[in-house]
Amino acid sequence: MLKRGTQIAYIPSFITGSLKGKLAHRQTELGFVETINNNGVWCRFWSHYSPNELRTKANAEMTPPACIVEYNSHDQTEVDGLLKELER
Repeated sequence: MLKRGTQIAYIPSFITGSLKGKLAHRQTELGFVETINNNGVWCRFWSHYSPNELRTKANAEMTPPACIVEYNSHDQTEVDGLLKELER
């Protein structure tokens, strides 16, 4: 079940194949859920170039729930720390 802090992989709907293949696709994005509300699921994503930095620093991106799979790519304490920083 998705909630704030759940780590995810956003897999665009046009990507087909096995989960392993989908996760390796260059357009799959790894990140975590920041907010869930009536409008959708809002996520932050890691940079492809600096995997320990956020690509989405200014704001979260609305992400289609049908394209989200739960996937842990980082230590959860790192995600929890970033969420605390974002609350400031």
